[in-house]
Amino acid sequence: KLDAAVRKEPTEKERKQILCGSCGFIMLPGMKICPSCGWAKPIQNEIAHLVGDVHEIRLKSRASEKSPLNDFLQDRDRAWRQICDEAIRRKGDDVAAAGRFAAAQYKNIYGVWPRMRLENTTPEPCNPMLYRKIKSLVIAYAKRRAA
Repeated sequence: KLDAAVRKEPTEKERKQILCGSCGFIMLPGMKICPSCGWAKPIQNEIAHLVGDVHEIRLKSRASEKSPLNDFLQDRDRAWRQICDEAIRRKGDDVAAAGRFAAAQYKNIYGVWPRMRLENTTPEPCNPMLYRKIKSLVIAYAKRRAA
């Protein structure tokens, strides 16, 4: 059964890789030194070495190295009042749900829970930039839930 198998003939390139470069001895695959004459097969390194500096490249930023906040988010107290206004607008009469929504959006933006509560805050009209930020966070949350 083993002899019945058809074997393909090695190509010219494969023959050169198999033969010893000095005496022509047929070397087995994986042999690096010819057992007949001691000739060492040259190492074929596919990695090119270039002189220069190595710099780290990151595709995603680390959580601890967040980008600086936009100008409209610098004042956290004002942003909290605006987030509260948007939460009340979205949740209507349900003050508890609006408080949870506002706290969650604040945490999504700043990474910490707010120190104030919705009930103790005087809302102010939401900045259009902050509105778009909240909208993008809500969309991202909905997509995560759908997946």
